[in-house]
Amino acid sequence: MAFKEIPPAILTGLKNEDTASFGTQKHIDSLADAALRHSADSFEKMFSPILKLLDRADSLEQLRDLMESEKEAAALFSAMPDADLEVLLQKAMVYANLAGRLIENED
Repeated sequence: MAFKEIPPAILTGLKNEDTASFGTQKHIDSLADAALRHSADSFEKMFSPILKLLDRADSLEQLRDLMESEKEAAALFSAMPDADLEVLLQKAMVYANLAGRLIENED
């Protein structure tokens, strides 16, 4: 989801938040909770190849053997779509940078 596609209610919630809470554990926890809610579908898509691999393995030993195979590991990682996660991480880094600057300028 592009930054401009974020629902206005989310942006309004961030904008109207009490700036005194920036940088607190409560604020960080609320951001992490919001990120999890908004990225659940992306994580489900990304980790679906791992779940399929778990379904294929009949035992932990077989799972270990599959993961020790460079060919299997390469196939697994190439099957994991990470574009949505990359966008989420970019947004998180921009927000963290802006929040840090806001806190620094308040002092």
